[in-house]
Amino acid sequence: MSRVFTDYISSLPADSDEPVSYPPPEVLERLAKILGAQMRRRGLWRQPPRFLGERFEAYASWDDDGAFDDLLWDCLLAVVFDPRYLRSLKPRADEAGGNVDGMIPRNVGHFLTGRQQEHDRCGRAAFVNLRRAAEIATAEGRLRALVDDDRRIHTETLLVLPDADASDTPEKLPDDAVRAWCADLVARLWKVRRSVQRELAARFDRLVEGGAVVRFGNLASPVTAAARRHCESMLDPELDEAWGQHAVRSRPDGVAALDKAVLRAIAVLDKPAKTRTRLERIWRRYVELVEQDPPAGDGGKRAPWKPPSGNTVRESLPVPVPKSTFKDDLILLQAIVRQIHQDPADDTSAALPGR
Repeated sequence: MSRVFTDYISSLPADSDEPVSYPPPEVLERLAKILGAQMRRRGLWRQPPRFLGERFEAYASWDDDGAFDDLLWDCLLAVVFDPRYLRSLKPRADEAGGNVDGMIPRNVGHFLTGRQQEHDRCGRAAFVNLRRAAEIATAEGRLRALVDDDRRIHTETLLVLPDADASDTPEKLPDDAVRAWCADLVARLWKVRRSVQRELAARFDRLVEGGAVVRFGNLASPVTAAARRHCESMLDPELDEAWGQHAVRSRPDGVAALDKAVLRAIAVLDKPAKTRTRLERIWRRYVELVEQDPPAGDGGKRAPWKPPSGNTVRESLPVPVPKSTFKDDLILLQAIVRQIHQDPADDTSAALPGR
């Protein structure tokens, strides 16, 4: 068994929290192989680097000079030097006959999952929903997945109907056909949901028909892209334009007119009490910021009024809310506000996500 990581970690000082010298080439080469393989299995290699962190926005692809090297260094710091891991890795590496190399791929998986949850929640949720749907369809005998080494379904996994000839060359389905296949579910793909997974599982035979052999990644790419576009259409990260169009018709009367309707809709949401409380807190803080006068500029003139950005609202909350949770909350609030504007007299709770 390989001891590349074991020997490296064993050589580190006991109190290390960062590399004391540049790691040996074999360590980085082995880590690069693991990281690259997992990225390809998740369909991340062909996605924009920004989906794994804001610092990668300058890169167009992972083939750009320096892009993968930067991610590799982030990965090394996370999977080896994160105190949560190093506390368990170091003692095992120091033991006589100890070996921690088998633990590194698991840590790399956690690293990528964490990055996706922070920077690409919609895309990751859609991917997980689709993969679990394929697993359900396989377990129920609706579909056959040709999985190597009994591992879970990934982008290179081939999918066929139970009685189809799996020796055929995989067919590349048109992206438009895949999007049409799940178009009615796109609005629900942005969160991992068992109900969505079961609906997708029940319709695989419509897509993989006529004995076609389909690569899972061929399905995942257009589905995750559609989920991302849906989320982006619902939420501008800064909210200037989005809130300006949907939450503020005039200032401050636009928000004042909405206030009671939004609070009523939040109160009847089919969500845990702490979620409803958090949504109410975010909305009330937004209203407070909208009602504030803009600061006076040069010459004492008031600056043109603009709705507060999402970052401004989040940073001014009395109780901190994680960035990823805040984004999900804003998507819910946007849905509430849009429904109210579509039909002010309607009972908005019936059309809200999560009901």
